[in-house]
Amino acid sequence: MSEKKDNRVLKILVGILALFLIISIVYTFNFYQENQESIEVISQEKKKLKNELDTLQKKYEAIVIDNSSLKEDLSREKKRISMLLSSLDSSKMTNDQLQRYKIEAELLRRQRQKLLKVVDSFSQKNQELQEAIDSTSNMLQLNQQKSDSLIFQNQELENQVQKAAVLQLSDLKAEGVYIKNNDEINVTSKASKTEQIRICFNLLENALAKSGKRDIYVQVINPKNNLLGSKKLISFGDKNLNYSALSTINYQNQKTEMCILFAISAQKRVEGRYVINVFDGENRMATDTFILK
Repeated sequence: MSEKKDNRVLKILVGILALFLIISIVYTFNFYQENQESIEVISQEKKKLKNELDTLQKKYEAIVIDNSSLKEDLSREKKRISMLLSSLDSSKMTNDQLQRYKIEAELLRRQRQKLLKVVDSFSQKNQELQEAIDSTSNMLQLNQQKSDSLIFQNQELENQVQKAAVLQLSDLKAEGVYIKNNDEINVTSKASKTEQIRICFNLLENALAKSGKRDIYVQVINPKNNLLGSKKLISFGDKNLNYSALSTINYQNQKTEMCILFAISAQKRVEGRYVINVFDGENRMATDTFILK
């Protein structure tokens, strides 16, 4: 009887042990499954975090900063990202570590936003400064254009005044003459009788012309292209003038009649067309011709 009782107790103990073994095996299997799932989740989260850090690193690389202080901050944040990426590649990650890395990545994202705001602020100030510089430059350019325009207008006005101040003449007439014994001057159209050339004209009234002594030069060229008269030379700067005769008058801005006479030698008295030029200094006032037969 006692032996049967002991066998029953033994069977009960064996059953209990078997039950505990089964429970232990089930628990161990479930724990293994959960651990594998956790490892898979961590691996996926790690991969996701790495992609986020790669993207964040590219965004940091795209930031362009000229300010030296901000460049140091940007360089420091880039190094933090590189260190996080290196840690992700080289370490076996636990869930706690993964959470810390996520927090670090979030801090980096926030820091990037702060940097971008500062960069935008600097860019805005630089843009405002550039606009101010451009505005000032435009004003200076506009003022320069106005100044150039005034200078041009003044030059044009001065040129017009100079042109208006040029002395002019009218009624230019040239002819051959000879003098009788009684000093009477007679006009002739024959080359053989011509002893002198007389050129007469009127200097016109001009309030803008310079008053005072004026040198009036005449240039007479015979049909053989020979200069008649004194054939003297005078220079006006880099210009030279060969002339036949000179007459100095006191011009007072009023209409003035004047005549210039000069003798010609017998060998220069040839038949044909003679050319006359009248000069006020270096400025030619008029040209005309006359014929001796």
